[in-house]
Amino acid sequence: ITFDGNGRTITVATGADDWSNTLKSFYISADATLQDVDIVNGEGTDDNLIEVENANVVLENVSVEGSKRAGIAILAGGNVTLEGEISLIDNAWGGIDVSKEGSHLTIAEASKEEANFVWFGGTPTLVEESPVVDSSEEIV
Repeated sequence: ITFDGNGRTITVATGADDWSNTLKSFYISADATLQDVDIVNGEGTDDNLIEVENANVVLENVSVEGSKRAGIAILAGGNVTLEGEISLIDNAWGGIDVSKEGSHLTIAEASKEEANFVWFGGTPTLVEESPVVDSSEEIV
């Protein structure tokens, strides 16, 4: 499945205690592509903004901003490939948490905008296919 945001912004909010008619986060558990979208924390959500588990996911031209945890969490069995412009802005625990055994992160052609871009828990795998550059185009 491909979710194409066409450059739009999705504001994540928990508006109700029972989570009815609200989006707490993007939880992806099937093979998918998420592209051309900005995901911003609205009022009150205290979770990761994108979570991937047991799925192969491509994130292309995606911005994740204001998470009270990780911007993106790669959970058990998650396999994420970053392509294009990836902006991870003001996320409390940093940009990407590769947190469980069997998790994989591939950085294909991505730029980053957050000091704590990736951190690991467990024994995940990181594959870097091309250099990661910050907004000043310096290789990091």
